[in-house]
Amino acid sequence: MAQSPDLVINKPRLAASVELQQVTFSGGECSVIEGCVPAGTRKLLKFDVGFQNVGNGDLVIGDPNTRPDLFEPSSCHGHFHMSGVANYELLNSGGGSVVRARKQGWCFRDNEPFRAGAGPGKYDCENQGISAGWEDIYDKSLDCQWLDVTGVPGGKYLLRVVVNPEHVFQESNYANNAVTVSITLPGAATPPENPPQTQPPPDSTPKPKIKPKKKNKKWENPWKKLKDKFKHKKGKGKKKGHDKIHHHDNDDD
Repeated sequence: MAQSPDLVINKPRLAASVELQQVTFSGGECSVIEGCVPAGTRKLLKFDVGFQNVGNGDLVIGDPNTRPDLFEPSSCHGHFHMSGVANYELLNSGGGSVVRARKQGWCFRDNEPFRAGAGPGKYDCENQGISAGWEDIYDKSLDCQWLDVTGVPGGKYLLRVVVNPEHVFQESNYANNAVTVSITLPGAATPPENPPQTQPPPDSTPKPKIKPKKKNKKWENPWKKLKDKFKHKKGKGKKKGHDKIHHHDNDDD
């Protein structure tokens, strides 16, 4: 069986390096010119990405000057770029894509060994590749090593990174090219489409006019009122000066 490379993403490195930064870009910066981000103040999700060759053979690319099928010169950065080296994607909890970006490679090299007995590194920016048992690292300080999450609501998400997504490089296994890590963005979550109203909406139906309440009359005993009326009638025939009513006790005889 022929020896072949097998590229994977270093998941622990990715998970440990994620951070959020707010950065302001001018229109003349390379990241703006090359379409990685628009000018202005942006919120960036930055992270390190390591390509590990876990196969039993080297990934051999060679001199980028002799590989116009893979590389193209970048006038802004002043070196070669290879498009589609990796895909970066932010997914919501349901697996839907929220933000996407494509990683531009420029130097495939042996940065550090991860496997015992890997042997000495032999690839650099002039003679590119990744030796079996070695890792090529793109740290988050590099241009375009991010996802632009400006305007993305706070909440829990998945960061997905895929190396060699278009199978440009021949590998022994493509099924292990993607990794996913959980992240949490700070800030308010997405408001519901129809948020509940704190107050009922105004009613367009005209409301009936309410008459002002009359003052309560003083309560009057109906028996007292009848007694006073009887007293008034009985007193009409008496002479003036006699305003007392004399009560007589019953006789005993």
